[in-house]
Amino acid sequence: MLKGFGYEKPLFLKDFSMKKPFTVTLVALILISCSIFSISCNDDEVPIDTTPLVSEPPALSVATGTTGLAAVSGGVTPYSIQIAPDSTIAIASIQTIGILDVTPVAAGSTSVTVQDNSDPPRMVTIPITVTIGYGNVTFGWTINGQSPGIQCPQVNSSQVRVTIDGYSPVTRPCNESAFTIETITAGNHTITAELLNPSSTVLSTITQSIFVEANETVLITGNFTAPLIIGSVNISWTINGQPAGSGCLNAISVRAALGALTPITEPCSSGELLLTAIPAGTYSLASDLLDAGNTVLDNIIRNVTIVANQTTYVNLNFTTGAIAGSATVHWTVNGGPNCTPNGDIRIVATGPSPSEITTTCDAYSHQFTNLGPGTYSFEIFLTDASYPGQQSSALLENVSVVDNANTSVSQNLNCLFCTGTDSAGWVQVDVTCGGAACGLTGTLYVIIKDCGTGNVPLNTESVPGATLSAGTPLSHTVSDVFSGGRCVVVFLDVDGNGQISTGDAISSLGETYVLVSGGQTATVDIMLDSVSP
Repeated sequence: MLKGFGYEKPLFLKDFSMKKPFTVTLVALILISCSIFSISCNDDEVPIDTTPLVSEPPALSVATGTTGLAAVSGGVTPYSIQIAPDSTIAIASIQTIGILDVTPVAAGSTSVTVQDNSDPPRMVTIPITVTIGYGNVTFGWTINGQSPGIQCPQVNSSQVRVTIDGYSPVTRPCNESAFTIETITAGNHTITAELLNPSSTVLSTITQSIFVEANETVLITGNFTAPLIIGSVNISWTINGQPAGSGCLNAISVRAALGALTPITEPCSSGELLLTAIPAGTYSLASDLLDAGNTVLDNIIRNVTIVANQTTYVNLNFTTGAIAGSATVHWTVNGGPNCTPNGDIRIVATGPSPSEITTTCDAYSHQFTNLGPGTYSFEIFLTDASYPGQQSSALLENVSVVDNANTSVSQNLNCLFCTGTDSAGWVQVDVTCGGAACGLTGTLYVIIKDCGTGNVPLNTESVPGATLSAGTPLSHTVSDVFSGGRCVVVFLDVDGNGQISTGDAISSLGETYVLVSGGQTATVDIMLDSVSP
């Protein structure tokens, strides 16, 4: 074992095994003396580290695009590299005590020998296997600092072409904004991205040096700088030679389609439409005049040339078969001029040109102008603030309006609360009792209605805490009673349920007729002489 460390036997120890015992004893004494002497002389010295030099792991496998590390231990530090690996395959260094750093260069096998600082030095050889590593590259881009979705049409670009050295180019749509190229050899590369127009002419180029790490995806971003090649077009229109405000009538909107670009729709009444960010060139402009149902009333097609950084103006005149008509609605109330003092008329016109107006009842007519030709209905409502909840109405249907002509229609409104100048009066009810009804206490109800079974009450009033006493009538006046023949119903609600039921005081005569005149008070006597079974 000592020979392996460069140590040989002294000459005086050779071939003594067959000598006489005295000689052997002498030699033994000499050795023992030396041992004792040596122990006494080196008692204060640090023992030499005889640990074998080892590596963890004993062999290193690493892929290109990564870094391999191995721990080295044993022996005496610092460590150094005695035999470097083949530099065409890998490069090794020891920058931290006990750590071997291996950078792969190309696929293959090599080794590195590390030695310690003992004398003689101890060594360990570590095999190194290098394989090819692969990673991915994601390239994202902007154009003039903005998203591709905005800028692609403004610079007239259609595609982006990306080339990584050693690989075939990959082409993607301009507005995609990012994509990933997979399975790229790990290591240093150069990436070149080109912004292309529809003719594959390069508008802008980006070149970057990149490092691809094995089993990782590297994100590369770049900004293309390209000149704007866009213009705009301003489309204005008239209808039958009239401004849009008065000429649209039953035309609702204008739709413009410039070449293959997405059509744009604008209300007809606005009179103009602006299309921006259009790549320079000549386009076919198709403009449609539409009604409420998107039916094309007129269509105009013409070529338009868009110039970069300029606005092209296009003036259109749509022609329709219909210009305008009018309709005058007349009304009467109860067959004549019998409006209430505060009466209002509201008319709702439904048809190609919907409209609605409110005017005073005593106008007795209203003319609707600029109506698109077609069929209409006119619904007329009569209201009066003095009689909330009361309303009269009439409906005129299938009224035809034609070009440049006035259609006149009339309608009579039947108004229950209209009699001329004075429209309502008062009813005074004097209630007495007889028979079983006398002495009862409850809520007295006075109901005024149209005569006849099933008609809805026109007025209903109640007097709580009423007591029926013989010879002492209860008197109650109801105001705002529509003029004309009316019927009065009176009962005493004993059980408080708001309707005639068992035990309530009623009149054996039922309804009592009274004639109401506008502005006057009508008095009626009613006797409650029965009890409802």
